[in-house]
Amino acid sequence: MKRKWLAIGVGILLVFSIVVGTIGCDSDTTSNGATPSEAAPSEAAPTQAPKEFQIGIITGLTGPAAAIFAGHKECWDMAAAEANEAGGITVNGQKYLVELVYYDDKFTVEGVTAAIQKLKADGVKIFIGPAVFPDAVSKIAHEAGLLHFDFSGSYGIYGDYGQLTFCIHVGGTAVNLATVVYAAENYPDVVNFGMMGQNNVVGRSTADNIINLNDTVLGDRFEIIPATFYEPGTTDFRPLLISLLQEDPDIINVLQAPTDEVLLMIKQARELGYTGKFQTLYAFTPEEIEAVMPAEYIYGIQIGGMTYWENPPDILADYKDRFIDRYGHLPGANVAYEISQIPDILRAIEEANSFDTLKIAQVLESWPSWEAHHGTFSWGGLETTGWNHIAEGPSSLTLIDSADNWYTVIQPAVQVP
Repeated sequence: MKRKWLAIGVGILLVFSIVVGTIGCDSDTTSNGATPSEAAPSEAAPTQAPKEFQIGIITGLTGPAAAIFAGHKECWDMAAAEANEAGGITVNGQKYLVELVYYDDKFTVEGVTAAIQKLKADGVKIFIGPAVFPDAVSKIAHEAGLLHFDFSGSYGIYGDYGQLTFCIHVGGTAVNLATVVYAAENYPDVVNFGMMGQNNVVGRSTADNIINLNDTVLGDRFEIIPATFYEPGTTDFRPLLISLLQEDPDIINVLQAPTDEVLLMIKQARELGYTGKFQTLYAFTPEEIEAVMPAEYIYGIQIGGMTYWENPPDILADYKDRFIDRYGHLPGANVAYEISQIPDILRAIEEANSFDTLKIAQVLESWPSWEAHHGTFSWGGLETTGWNHIAEGPSSLTLIDSADNWYTVIQPAVQVP
């Protein structure tokens, strides 16, 4: 009889222990308010259903650059889907699937401001973006302890707010500078360097970086013509172009201006008799440029960060095939920026074994280098910007020699000056 009551007592104690342990595994409370739970024991049962965690993305789903960012969204969605189909990530013994939450910034400063406020109110702790007006999010993200993956390339604004901000992809500024280096090394006849872009933080900081690159890295390889700035939304560039063309530029860098403005700029410059080269960043397809200008105007154009997916470099061929299998069409022209962002973020979370934003940031900082789609990446920028969170690595460059001759090369990494 004693043995019977002892067995019953042990059984009750065992059931009580299992119930208490299960309650502990379901806790969603953390020291910094992050969700999902990090307080759960590491003994979570492998058969436990996966939970979800969110990554926010602030981008222009509507507005003047909506077509470009629609391509970005497909790339981000595919990265998340592939990660989830592979089983997601494991944090503290619990499986998690990623959910992407999009916030439309409408490509305006008001839209960016509203998006970051909504993201913060929703409790999203990790986010990518925006591509424009990063100064509208940097301080808010810093004060809220959000892990921020910059998408604008405006590195100069993060000196005071950069502890939890990273540019994990090769950002626009680095890609643009790599394009400048390509011209310096491959076009000996290009000497007079013109610049024309939007009168905002992106345009002005891009111009400053080109000037610094020419001074510190290229040894004054170019004769830099003072930059010309215009107000966003301009459609008639001819008065400004007439003034710029009087300086006889061999090449004009458009300082990360958006596609619709760049196409008008190229068309109007050709109409004014300019036969030199253009450097741009935001990409466009043959169909988009042919809809704006005649074929005889389409030459001498270098597009940093763009992959011409009709015939991509070998290193990107597998990605092209996977993308077509999923969507039935070619990737967007400049989704090369986004190919590795989500996988790299997920890897950092899993290595941190935590959703705590500071712990994830510490893991990212600990990477001396890492492999991405275009090759080996590493961190840079400390000596020149005071912010050692800038990814430096190879990037795509598409060259348009004529309307029917487009091709992509892989540029080596360039250090942000």
